[in-house]
Amino acid sequence: MRARRAAKLVGKVALGVLGLVAVAVGGGISYVTLAKPNARPPSLEVVERTPERLARGTYLVEHLLPCMHCHSEHDVTRFDAPIINGAGSGGFVFNRTLGLPGVVQPPNITPDVETGVGSFTDGELMRAIREGIGKDGRALFPMMTYSDFKTMSDEDLRAVIVYLRALPPVKKHTARIELDFPVNLFIRLVPAPVVDPVAAPDDAREHIAYGGYLVRLAGCHGCHTAIDGHGQSVKGRDFAGGRAFPMTWQDGKLGPRVVTANITPDPTGYFGHTTKAVWIARVRTYAGMRDNRPTMAPGTNTLMPWIAFSGLSESALGAIYDYMQTVKPINAVVDSFPDATR
Repeated sequence: MRARRAAKLVGKVALGVLGLVAVAVGGGISYVTLAKPNARPPSLEVVERTPERLARGTYLVEHLLPCMHCHSEHDVTRFDAPIINGAGSGGFVFNRTLGLPGVVQPPNITPDVETGVGSFTDGELMRAIREGIGKDGRALFPMMTYSDFKTMSDEDLRAVIVYLRALPPVKKHTARIELDFPVNLFIRLVPAPVVDPVAAPDDAREHIAYGGYLVRLAGCHGCHTAIDGHGQSVKGRDFAGGRAFPMTWQDGKLGPRVVTANITPDPTGYFGHTTKAVWIARVRTYAGMRDNRPTMAPGTNTLMPWIAFSGLSESALGAIYDYMQTVKPINAVVDSFPDATR
């Protein structure tokens, strides 16, 4: 009798717990379904167009930031996949074949009014870049690296705006984002407003921190860190390489992959077996290939923007090297070209 009563009590408790869980889950889903992104109104600032800002924006976008790598089409048959069909006019279409929860195409960011960002105010553009909120108030898919760009200084952000406004407008429609449930809901929780002034570290006084600033804006961590089945960076494997990118995809089939290298200061990583002078010299050697890129055999190309980085200053390249010496060394041997013809 006592055992039967105990069993009934346990059963009631279990049902109660399940009920609470159901209510909590239901409440959580309802919250996410109804929630709007954490956003603030766009700034009313109109960025002054100056030659200095245009020069700085050109330097940042063409040599450091991954804006054009994502928002442009590329010829993947030539070294370093040069841009084709108009810089900033929209990138490749990423879909479920690539493991995405839907269909995402980096949009046209040229100043075309109809198909690009020509109708955006400066404040709307600034908010999209650093805070992940579109012109219409929706949350941008985090493939747009606003989680890194939130550290971009206010002045560098203004320079980027001036550069984007100076691009030749390209009239080219891109696909509207289509995300599967529940990702289409949960991305609303990702954006966060930048409410305080942001300054860049001073290279002369904060050299290592400045290197970290450059590394983050360049997106090095995102490319050189393996991801799990949910598209999240694998914890404890920062900069150890192993993230695979297909160089082509069409008709539901993936082309040859390139796998990012280990760039930690471990002996198996790039920055563990090279000197600062060799690193700088290697990057600089690619400057002469800008207009003379060789054709690459399938499976042997790279997404590493060597030619873009070749335009960085020696001080910036040195700061990147010095910062990378401070990250955790990880033993990891990576085959960067697993699909190359041997």
